[in-house]
Amino acid sequence: EASTALSCLWTAAQTPFSIQKKYIRKETFMEPVIQKYLTALETKDFEALAELFTKNGHYCDYCANGTSQHEFHLYGKEAISMFFRNKFLFCQYSILSPTILNGSQAEFIASYGGYQVMAIASLQQLTADGHIRRLTVRPK
Repeated sequence: EASTALSCLWTAAQTPFSIQKKYIRKETFMEPVIQKYLTALETKDFEALAELFTKNGHYCDYCANGTSQHEFHLYGKEAISMFFRNKFLFCQYSILSPTILNGSQAEFIASYGGYQVMAIASLQQLTADGHIRRLTVRPK
């Protein structure tokens, strides 16, 4: 399971009757997802951003609370797509200077309609196929 420290993949060994476990570190598995997340935000691609999430994925952003807006709790890929389409279209959300901290976290400067907050995004839960179940963004 992707939420554990190690994920397990089963592969056939030399003989068809033996099975060998191969472990992949959580950070290694999740790194492409965090990069795709940052790329979608930087390029303001709301469709690509939504596709990173499961059908019922949860996006939770606590950074906006310190600005003139309320925190965001978005449930489902369609809600995430619509929300970011509007935020990007009306220039109400962008990021600057993104940096990957590890395979499950990245930091960036988030701009909420002119207010800037140093933020950390954390992949909280992923499915086995690499889709986001839960992602949180908090002030640094």
